[in-house]
Order: sequence, then structure tokens, then C-alpha cells
Amino acid sequence: MRRAVDWYVEGRPAAEHARSVLRLLRPDAARSRCLELYRTDPDPERRHLAVELFRVVATADDLPLVGEFLADADPAVRLWGMGVLDRLLWEGHVGTDDAEPLLRIAERHPDPKVREKYTDLRAHLESHE
Repeated sequence: MRRAVDWYVEGRPAAEHARSVLRLLRPDAARSRCLELYRTDPDPERRHLAVELFRVVATADDLPLVGEFLADADPAVRLWGMGVLDRLLWEGHVGTDDAEPLLRIAERHPDPKVREKYTDLRAHLESHE
């Protein structure tokens, strides 16, 4: 599973197939590897891809990590962090009540793009209540 994450992040042939399988399985090893790459890889693009992939393998247990992504210095990581939150909410892994503290952080975030993503996400949540 860790090699499948590396395969995807490296953009190797059929990387999207690896992503699709990882999305279906959501294995702990893949989630762990995504976080490892995000936290340690010196290449910004690989960090971005690791968080993007984490978005589709994240589970409810990973909700607190959204705060870490939103606090990252890299604007792309912050936006993918909002993607993680969006995905967890829309796929029903977490409820709005559980996500509310992170939604409030996003609402007041200094990054205008994060606030824009928050506004879109909140509008979708309210339209489906």
C-alpha cells in the first residue's frame, strides 16, 4: 500500500488506477504514508500530491489533521486540507457537528482562498440540511 502511494505521488504510469484502489480500500498504511510524505518530503509538489491523495483515503479518525493542513505555510496544502474536510463531510464520514470547530477556523482563516472554500462548503451543507 505504501508503494502504491509512492507510485501515485511519483506520477508513474497508471497512477490514477492506484489512486482508485486506495480510495476504495482506505488502508491505514496508505494514510500513514501520505502523512509521512506530506510532513517530510522536501519537494512541494510531492507534498501537495500526498495531501491530495490523503483526501480520498482519509477516515473520520483523520478529521483533526485538517487543522494541521490549514495551519501549513503552503497555500496549496491549506486548500487540499479544505478538500479533506469537504470529502469527509460529503461522504458521511463525519457530521457537521464534529467538523464545526474546523469550519470556524476556515471561516476566519487569513488565507482568502481558504475562506472562499469555506463559504462554498457551508453553502452546500446548508442546502442539504
